[in-house]
Amino acid sequence: MTRPDKGMIAWFVNNPVAANLLMLVIIMGGLLTAFSIRKEFFPEMATGVITIHVEYPGASPADVEAGILVKIEEVLNGLDGIERIVAEAQEGLAAVRVMLRHTADPSDMLNAVRARVDRLDTLPLLAQKPAIAQETTRTGVLWLALSGPLDEGRIKALAQSIKEDLLLIPQIRQAEIHGTRPEQITIELSEMRLRQYGLTMEEVARAVRRNSLDLPGGIIKSSGGEILVRTMGQLSMAEDFGDIILKSNANGHRVTLGQVARIDDGFEEGAWFLRHQGKLAVGIQVFRVGDQSTMEVARAVYDYVAKKQPDLPEGIALSVIFDTSRVLSASLKLMGSNLLWGAVLVFAALLLFLRARVALWVMAGIPVSILGAVWLMPSPLIDATINMVTLFGFILVIGLLVDDAIVIGENVHATVEREGPGSASVIKGAREVAVPATFGVLTTMAAFLPMLMLPGITGELWRGIALVAIACLVFSLIESKLILPAHLSQTCQSRRNERGALARLQRWIDRGMKSFTDYVYRPLSERLLNRPYAILAVFAVLLLITAATLKGGHVRMVFFPEINDTIIHVQVSMVPGSTFSETLSATSHIENAAIRVNAELRASGCSSEDVLQHLIAWAEDETQVTLLAELLPAEERSIRSQEVQRRWREHIGEIPGVRQLEFHTDEVNARKAIHFELYSRDEEPLRLAANALKAHLARTDGVYNVHDSLVPGKPELHLSLKPAAHHFGLNTEDLAHQVRWAFHGEQAQTLQRGQEEVKVVVRYPASERHALASIHAMRIRTPEGDAIPFSVVADARLKPGVARIERHNGRRVVHVMADVDKERHDPGRLIESFRADVMEDLLQRYPGLSYEIDGEMRDQAESLGVLVRGGLLAIFLIYALMAVPLGSYLQPLIIMAAIPFGLVGAVAGHWALGLPVSVLSLCGLVALSGVAVNDSLILVAFINERRRVGQSARQAARDAGAARLRAVMLTSLTTICGLLPMLLERSPQAQFLVPMAVSLGFGLLFTTVVTLVLVPTLYLIGDDIKRYLWNLANPPRPVLTSQ
Repeated sequence: MTRPDKGMIAWFVNNPVAANLLMLVIIMGGLLTAFSIRKEFFPEMATGVITIHVEYPGASPADVEAGILVKIEEVLNGLDGIERIVAEAQEGLAAVRVMLRHTADPSDMLNAVRARVDRLDTLPLLAQKPAIAQETTRTGVLWLALSGPLDEGRIKALAQSIKEDLLLIPQIRQAEIHGTRPEQITIELSEMRLRQYGLTMEEVARAVRRNSLDLPGGIIKSSGGEILVRTMGQLSMAEDFGDIILKSNANGHRVTLGQVARIDDGFEEGAWFLRHQGKLAVGIQVFRVGDQSTMEVARAVYDYVAKKQPDLPEGIALSVIFDTSRVLSASLKLMGSNLLWGAVLVFAALLLFLRARVALWVMAGIPVSILGAVWLMPSPLIDATINMVTLFGFILVIGLLVDDAIVIGENVHATVEREGPGSASVIKGAREVAVPATFGVLTTMAAFLPMLMLPGITGELWRGIALVAIACLVFSLIESKLILPAHLSQTCQSRRNERGALARLQRWIDRGMKSFTDYVYRPLSERLLNRPYAILAVFAVLLLITAATLKGGHVRMVFFPEINDTIIHVQVSMVPGSTFSETLSATSHIENAAIRVNAELRASGCSSEDVLQHLIAWAEDETQVTLLAELLPAEERSIRSQEVQRRWREHIGEIPGVRQLEFHTDEVNARKAIHFELYSRDEEPLRLAANALKAHLARTDGVYNVHDSLVPGKPELHLSLKPAAHHFGLNTEDLAHQVRWAFHGEQAQTLQRGQEEVKVVVRYPASERHALASIHAMRIRTPEGDAIPFSVVADARLKPGVARIERHNGRRVVHVMADVDKERHDPGRLIESFRADVMEDLLQRYPGLSYEIDGEMRDQAESLGVLVRGGLLAIFLIYALMAVPLGSYLQPLIIMAAIPFGLVGAVAGHWALGLPVSVLSLCGLVALSGVAVNDSLILVAFINERRRVGQSARQAARDAGAARLRAVMLTSLTTICGLLPMLLERSPQAQFLVPMAVSLGFGLLFTTVVTLVLVPTLYLIGDDIKRYLWNLANPPRPVLTSQ
């Protein structure tokens, strides 16, 4: 047995200077770190994805699939660590996403993928070198919109100048320009000119390459030293290329490029525009990189804009839009306020039961624990920043941080009252509960472990919460076991001499608690303990009712709740073949609809200013447009972003030529609620099955934005050689190259001009490239130099094409997706009904068809699976951590019976607040599993202590509940007080975190009742079971009587 003056607790009690210095070291480390640690809205998240992009200019999706995708899939097949390979073939581009298992090391996998792909030597000759990279998430801080009456070249030059200025600012390291086209020097030759001068596209491109270059010429080692020799001939401006000699003869006659071609120094062809508030503009997006602070980057940009605006040409505006630093600042203030108010409420609760100085020292555990965790956050052990997620982690545990301190403080106070003040009483009181209090905190830490195991982006979010919570709990152990007893030894005196209103209030509460214990709880407990099996049945019925409530849909279940965001994303897809003017017209219609909605909302009083703050739109190609609408911060408007989106869709209506119009507002969870992946070897069954599934989804009320990935592409002109071609020595390669050079163009070279690479392209003029008849009018050059009409040597046939081809793990796939009104439907139930009613029929109708569920439901299944496995591990650890101090295999099971009953309170809380149960709610339940057993552990330890001094099980159970009532209620009260500000929070920035707080807060309310009522009851039932088993193993011997 430990001597009273020995051990860590006794040493720190007898050396208060050491305790104070330890506390000061933790506080100073946390404060210094708090000023330097990075602050951001959401943490940067590793995606676990490796991307491979291969450009194949001018190739159709089918060519890209056959020539690139299939070969990359084959070479990566069998590489350990890959979960899925998602590949997409578009016009001129192969995009492959290699999704890694969460156990794989991204750096090692990147090297392995690069090594295998680099060994590929069978890719098409015209395909570019594969670009392989690990997918990362960059954090955009804000946008700058530059608009005004300037032509494309001048506004691009001005935007480039602004970008260069920004990158000279120390706080800004990365900025990108959007809405401008790359510069290009175009050399256009008509078929007539080529024939007239006996030239070919290849000869012109070769002449450009040979006459526009810089080459090193070696070194001349002269007596005066070494001299570098360089041949300088690189041309950079369009007018310089006109002097290139294409042909010359002995008479001195020359044919220059300027004589036969039109040379233009302009921009690449293609759709281009970026509009801000309906006006043409250029966007400059500024990013935060590495350990940069979002707030510092934003301040630097604002300072620059204020200084730059007066120097801009007249009529040019430079506006800051989509500023995430404003949201971050508001969110940090919000979470900081919740944290502060939570601490105040916890302190107020402590003051109701503890002396002011004792409450103050117990309360000191909160800042010490939080600052200790902050001190560790930048370390590799945690590697976290200050953000919405980690701040919520602090709020989540703020009430838990004083639980062990309350247990120790209460027991020390009782010991001092019983045995008198002094260090010996403090040491004795702290030691009596040190072991169960320590193991209680360890069980709470174990409950957070499943959050570290969640996959994907959701897992990255919960990882921050779990690590912060565990770090705080570690420091709370240090504070409560080493620092708190030293302070209590200086403050725990007799209460008899206390005066004042607070002391009178505390004595009144003490009397009230004693009266409640003696006249309410003790008699009620006595009656309930006389009917243990009936009490167990009542609680079991409550659990079954809760399960039925969830199963019956009376409380909705969703994977991720909808968030009232400030950004609405709109994706517009036109039907294939739409002209750029039609795309512009559709975009204008959507912009005007947004303006009408804004005016309607302003008139209805939803806010005192415009709900729609900024609107930008930009073209990705001739048929694809993206729009971003920035709304007023949610706390400044009385309408949700989902309702703004709905009204915007209504005002848009039907637009001729628009194939798909997709809205979404949730950046945290942008996955589709309904997402089927259909697989088949044949294209026709895929198309028919997708259409049938879409029709069924479209007929379902509450399901909207139904679409698939089968996008009709541009018509394809398929070329083939005629038999006569072989007589002229022509082959398929000759035909393909010459047609490609004429219509797509031959890239003669790439030159560096300033910070931009400029391509020099040789091709037909636009009038010939844009006319189908031109291909029949062109001449094909034979190896001997003869020009043969195209129609003599080749055929051309128009066939329908596809815009893209998608493959998953080597199989062609078609996606069928839809959004769901989660206020009306549970997506999971809908999908189950579709599987039973629709998919079974489709599988029978189309042999060879198969399907998988993707999107939100796939994420849900993966997350729930990991949560279940992690939860089982956590429960085993909790069991082990309780079995050690209790010295029993059965009693931990009695205590852990409180865990499932937390579900009753959590579901009731969601029902009362009108919230759906989501994966966030389940994370709260997992955390509750550790918290719920703490009081029960100490209660059972108290019962065991009473049994050891000779009390019966029934008497010990009754006395333990009465003795621990005050501490149980205080620990539950402080935890709920710490969560109360978050439970009452209505700000949208915190809404996705509220379900977790609801599960923990309301669940703890019910588990408090379980601790005080059900756990003593189960203890008696366990005692009955032990007696029954002992009697079964040791039957009474028959008594022999003498005759």
